[in-house]
Amino acid sequence: MTEKIFMAWARWVVLFLFGMEFMTFLTYIFNEKAFIFYDVEDPETALEQIDYLNNNPEAYEAVLNEPILKNSQDTIDKYFSLMDGELKHRIRSKILGSTKGKDQVLETWRK
Repeated sequence: MTEKIFMAWARWVVLFLFGMEFMTFLTYIFNEKAFIFYDVEDPETALEQIDYLNNNPEAYEAVLNEPILKNSQDTIDKYFSLMDGELKHRIRSKILGSTKGKDQVLETWRK
């Protein structure tokens, strides 16, 4: 994941995203109503959605007002927190050069 998603959202634009592997990951973190997913196998769905939003300012505004994160503070705590979230465990794992589970990484870190 990159900062580009947050940068676009902060600039008050509707996000367009593509890539099935990417989309699967995103649905755990981001609110699916806050962006348009472009499926290369089915582009018509996204194009219709874009046309609809382009012709309906209220609908466009509604998408812009959707919260970007799927579960607000819970998402922040789980994926972005350095206190006890996934981010902390991934960083520690990278620092230690370990592919062990997070409990094993924590045990190694404490030693």
